[in-house]
Amino acid sequence: MRLNYLSATDALAKLQAGQITSEALVRDCLRRIEEREPDVRAWAAIDRDGALSAARNADKVRRNAAGEMRLLLGIPVGVKDTISTADLPTVYNSPIYRDHRPGSDAAIVDLLRSAGAIVLGKTETVEFAAHGRPAPTRNPCDPTRTPSGSSSGSAAAVADFMVPLAIGSQTGGSLIRPGSYCGCVGFKPTYGTVSTEGVKPFSVSLDTVGWYGRSVEDIALVARAFEIVEGALPRQRRLAAMRFGLCQTPYLIAPSPQCAVRSSRWDGGSPLQVQPSRTLNSALSLRRSPICRRPSCVEKGTSHFSTCFTLIQIMSRRASIGESSGSRTANLWPRKTRQQRCVRPSTAWRNATTPS
Repeated sequence: MRLNYLSATDALAKLQAGQITSEALVRDCLRRIEEREPDVRAWAAIDRDGALSAARNADKVRRNAAGEMRLLLGIPVGVKDTISTADLPTVYNSPIYRDHRPGSDAAIVDLLRSAGAIVLGKTETVEFAAHGRPAPTRNPCDPTRTPSGSSSGSAAAVADFMVPLAIGSQTGGSLIRPGSYCGCVGFKPTYGTVSTEGVKPFSVSLDTVGWYGRSVEDIALVARAFEIVEGALPRQRRLAAMRFGLCQTPYLIAPSPQCAVRSSRWDGGSPLQVQPSRTLNSALSLRRSPICRRPSCVEKGTSHFSTCFTLIQIMSRRASIGESSGSRTANLWPRKTRQQRCVRPSTAWRNATTPS
């Protein structure tokens, strides 16, 4: 049997027993990529020479060193191309970054190398792991079907026996869906468990780094290498001891009778009525009106969500820090950015500059 068919756990056991070498494992993985990459298209870049050199070094360390070895020593791994690597291009599947070479590894790549893993190459992704250019990757089980989300290159590479482990990321479902579609084990840790430093951000409150393997044991192996331990269960609290805040914004809808019935059965939780400030109300009103005065934008009814949301953030921050009413909120936004986004301060904008 060719060594690329081994799971990471089985390959590690054979490496530790001296039955195989890391160089032979990497060569079989590279041979599989040469055979199947034209059909699967899972890889954005391959570091053939660097991987073989690292594999020979791992074999040398394993032969000469005594005692406990690094947990992933000699195991090849793929890395999603939204994750920075100092020795490989990181282009995010975007022509804008065609020649981009980060100055350092992402934290997750540094952890992998510290554990002895060999970075075989970068796997394909949707542009910026968000929207735009789709990944060229095909489902290895059926090329006519989708491999699913933005980590599809990593999932397809593991499922097609090109590499035993691969790193991906998820904002919505980009780890678990490709694993399910392609037929490998995908793991999305709890948010914040693994550092996202060096990973191209899409949503800082949701982005999560995870990984793929061919078995649950492979997933646990990587978790041990990263020294991830199971956390304690959250402390349970009685509902009667909790307070619930209800912010009566302009969007508040009267509760239905069914909701009223359910709330009457609660275990004594005390509601807390919160009135929004004039600043927030003005910002919410601004959110509903177009702030771009270009005729084409007004005709389409666009509201420029990202711009409005940023304005709401600025106004809310001003209200929270209690800035003097004499300053202008517009000055908190760089002039160049306002011009690029064709923002024209409206009446609602000027009325929203004075916090309550």
